[in-house]
Amino acid sequence: MSRILYICHDNPKPSGGIRILYRHVNELVKAGFDAAIVHYEQGFNPNWFLENVPVIYSSSPLDIKKDDWVVIPEDYPQAMEAFRGINCHKAVFCQNHYYIFNALHPDESWQDYGISNVIVSSIEIKKFVKNVFNIDAAYIPVAVNHNIFKPGPVPRKPSITFMPRKGSWNIQQIMGILWHRSPETRSIPWLPINNMSESEVAGTMQKSALFLSTGFREGFGLPPVEAMACGCIVIGFTAGGGREYANDGNGSGCRMKILWHVLTCSKRFLVCMQKIPKTHAGIYSAKKGIKLHRTIR
Repeated sequence: MSRILYICHDNPKPSGGIRILYRHVNELVKAGFDAAIVHYEQGFNPNWFLENVPVIYSSSPLDIKKDDWVVIPEDYPQAMEAFRGINCHKAVFCQNHYYIFNALHPDESWQDYGISNVIVSSIEIKKFVKNVFNIDAAYIPVAVNHNIFKPGPVPRKPSITFMPRKGSWNIQQIMGILWHRSPETRSIPWLPINNMSESEVAGTMQKSALFLSTGFREGFGLPPVEAMACGCIVIGFTAGGGREYANDGNGSGCRMKILWHVLTCSKRFLVCMQKIPKTHAGIYSAKKGIKLHRTIR
């Protein structure tokens, strides 16, 4: 049987992209394929999520056969170069189209590296790849683990969950404007979810009433969807790829495009939230966001 090897960055920090690579391999193994994650450093293993999948290390020879498949992230030019002269099936897995030309020179294409297949994780990326490269990419939707990301048993608190590394300038702007224009919201805590495990992120979202989506240049944007699955009201920006799921039906009712719309909706929701008794906190989980029935999990 041919192997399917997903090349993965040795990144110890929580990353949605790495999580999705592991999930792909897990599903392939469950379906009977000989699949594995490939890291470089011997013994490297992300410790912020649980996924029991085969892992091999390219610091030792991989013994690639011509019928094997190698799947390379779009932002990993070193791996593209390393596999350029190897005779096997190669695919790029693009999870963010904004990163493509960080890896490729403007006059390069994936075909220059012997890569003839493309996998994408969102409709926006699929459109981009078609428009720019005239390639019909295979679309594998992003999945959310609803065993972890689901509404919690405890009442929600007036609080704002956010991802600090996503659009930090937007976060600072919104914090500053709310502080000066809406003193009544100053006591509401802001809960960052950076450098947390999956279970810690879910636990924080389950306790919070609002998730502020401040991403920029996103291929999809996983945290807002995970927040929806936990029952948070999501307010913020689509950041490109978020157009696949962000709408008035599963957000706050604001148009997720313009900072002032985000601010207005945030302020309105926060003020209302302070007036609602905690015994009625279940209303915050009434909007569970999109149901990811289309995903691989």
